[in-house]
Amino acid sequence: MVRLRYVDAARAATAAAMLRGGKADPVALATEEVLAGAATCRMEANDRSSLIGLFGPEVEKAAAGDVLGPGRLPDGGLCVAYVLATEPAVLDEIRRGLIERHLFEEWLTEQRRTAHLEWFWGSRARTDAADAKLRAS
Repeated sequence: MVRLRYVDAARAATAAAMLRGGKADPVALATEEVLAGAATCRMEANDRSSLIGLFGPEVEKAAAGDVLGPGRLPDGGLCVAYVLATEPAVLDEIRRGLIERHLFEEWLTEQRRTAHLEWFWGSRARTDAADAKLRAS
């Protein structure tokens, strides 16, 4: 995909509309926007699941030629993406590693959420008082 990042919401909306209406070639538009200092551009491959949070469920049906966004980025910027091509998922060594890391991170997050750590500062009463003070802060 060609992925444009904007600060200006109106400019991002205009770019998305131009791409959707077929009024601009995505690579030419990206070049113009970068040279004008209006956007930054990256060409990248993404799996659909990593884009759902940014663009919503429309990502699931995206095909070559579709325009996604503008979507709000975590840093407050806006993203407009033009889908150049789609490929079926292949469970190769790289994808397997990504899935393993993702599953491990989910497991670790859950373990951290439910973990209980108890500090021992002498007597049980002293430990309970220290724990209560730490939880309150």
